[in-house]
Amino acid sequence: MNFQIKAFKHWQTEDGGGYQFNLYLDGKKFAWVHNDGNGGCIDMNFADGKHNMDDDTPNGKIWDDYVKSLGQWKSSWGAINGQEFFDHDTDTAIGILVEEYEMSKHRKKGILFKLPVDGEGTFRTIKTQDMDLAVAQLDKTFGKGKYELV
Repeated sequence: MNFQIKAFKHWQTEDGGGYQFNLYLDGKKFAWVHNDGNGGCIDMNFADGKHNMDDDTPNGKIWDDYVKSLGQWKSSWGAINGQEFFDHDTDTAIGILVEEYEMSKHRKKGILFKLPVDGEGTFRTIKTQDMDLAVAQLDKTFGKGKYELV
């Protein structure tokens, strides 16, 4: 499925930040997504429905199938209540799409990389599109094999 984020707006909150955007599927408006940034669930209104994920709409079914296709994710904190793997839900699926969107914006500025100390979903940018130059600079700065290209 080819989801695209358009009209992305981001703002800071005490809990990190919120955002909203239009979500498109294969070039057609699919949903409006809103995260107020205050620790609640993401609000998603499908373009073919009246409100949120309770809708029994074609877009709602497509979204459910997409989320199920993501399988499970592993907790980076270890076992939580005796469980280490969890099914994806709307919040984690939207998180993946937002991360991909952010990374694509930064790829226009340069080559992305991570250091071992960087948290999950964190990346850095070296401002060049020349891979040989980037690798040489990263090797010089951090040491060969001490970083991961993203």
